[in-house]
Amino acid sequence: MKLGMMQPYAFPYLGYFQLIHHCDKWVVFDDTQFVRKSWVTRNRILHPEPAKQWQYLSIPVHHAPLGTMIAEVKIDRDRAWKESILGKLSSYRRAPCYEEASALVARCLDADCESIAQWNVSALQSVCEYLGISFDYEYSSDLAYDRTAITHPGQWALETASYLGASDYVNPAGGHEIFRAAEFSARGVALRFLRPALQPYAQGRDGFVGALSIVDVMMWNPVAKIRDMLDAYAIIDHAQAQAGPPYAQS
Repeated sequence: MKLGMMQPYAFPYLGYFQLIHHCDKWVVFDDTQFVRKSWVTRNRILHPEPAKQWQYLSIPVHHAPLGTMIAEVKIDRDRAWKESILGKLSSYRRAPCYEEASALVARCLDADCESIAQWNVSALQSVCEYLGISFDYEYSSDLAYDRTAITHPGQWALETASYLGASDYVNPAGGHEIFRAAEFSARGVALRFLRPALQPYAQGRDGFVGALSIVDVMMWNPVAKIRDMLDAYAIIDHAQAQAGPPYAQS
């Protein structure tokens, strides 16, 4: 069983969904410290003014003291954030897949969730259904394994993989530095990394702004093309991840 594990990001970029697509099982890493102004609460879409390139879609949350776990962070329902997101999407009205993609985002916004982790997971599930890929997930906070043995960041994945009986643990190539390959080998878990090949696509303007939210990808590309894009990656080992860039983009 190939296992992936990441924090619950808000409408993450294509590479995140490539990892979901590659893995058999997904763990939502929600029992780690929440960081303000991270990908958990926001992501980037194309800015209507080409000179500015991108703008944020943001989900407001209540104040969370230092040390608060992601699972404990609540959405600020008093803010008019849903209207703000839909308003920003209007800049995509000329995109070929605007109707389908904006309707999907609107459905995500309607999800009745109190926590940011639950809302993001609901949105991830909706996007996966739209793209026709499996999303078999569990929350890390629900897994009853001993965390006292964890002494450095890379061991969260190792202990989770061991607890769930995974044969392979797969991580984005950009995070290779926190892992110690020998520890995984000693437990009989193959440590692998996914390196996306992010290819430009037409965005209705000159040039290309890369690594934006999946929302941008869905606005400009039909599902059949995105399915092809989901398969554009390489699975590499720890040494290869150390030697090369986190992703390839032309």
